[in-house]
Amino acid sequence: MNNHDKQIIHKQLSMSALIGELPERFFETLAAQAHLERYEAKTLLCQHGQPMTHIWLVVEGFIDLIAHAPSGRVSSLVHIGKGQWATWLGCFYDAPPKHDFYSSANAVLISVPCQTLRNIADHHPPLHHSVIRHIGERFRLLMEWTEQSSLLKHEYRMAKMLCVMARMSEVRGDAGYITATQDVLARSAGCSRQTTNQLLKKLADQQLLVLHYKRIEIPSISKLEDFAFQSL
Repeated sequence: MNNHDKQIIHKQLSMSALIGELPERFFETLAAQAHLERYEAKTLLCQHGQPMTHIWLVVEGFIDLIAHAPSGRVSSLVHIGKGQWATWLGCFYDAPPKHDFYSSANAVLISVPCQTLRNIADHHPPLHHSVIRHIGERFRLLMEWTEQSSLLKHEYRMAKMLCVMARMSEVRGDAGYITATQDVLARSAGCSRQTTNQLLKKLADQQLLVLHYKRIEIPSISKLEDFAFQSL
């Protein structure tokens, strides 16, 4: 590993709310075991049914968690963006995941051996507490989507889904950013690509979204959430 990669790893890990709080000796142990990975094309990182040996921090691009139905249909469970980890539950839960982990094209990731994190957490229990809070927040967001998605209609349902994805992806203050194609959003919302395109345009016309190529900007997540709640 060259010095430039080491500098990126140290900088990105120090910016992570969970890892940046580690005592120096644990932080340095973790940084020494971490590797910078670059993927030009969409790449399978971990296949369902296989043990999860590494956890990834997204530096650029995103990671998709893909579920497979017996019929052959697939859906995107979670879209994990810049600054987020994929995933802490897989790191501390022994059972192999039931979904696939895919990197996006042009992704830059930091991979850390799960065993290294488990060893550090065993010697530094506050890490366990931080991880539990992090998993709990993600679970709360997913439960909100599960509970409300069946009650919401049309663009309100899409608005709520985008809020959840943004909060689990890239957030800067109240602004959210989602790096995803409309095909990915359609699979997540359970509707056609054409319908997805129409709903996104309706939300953009109301200045709740700014649409870019493979990227959606949400100027205010709280305003988009308020809009979604109007139909409840």
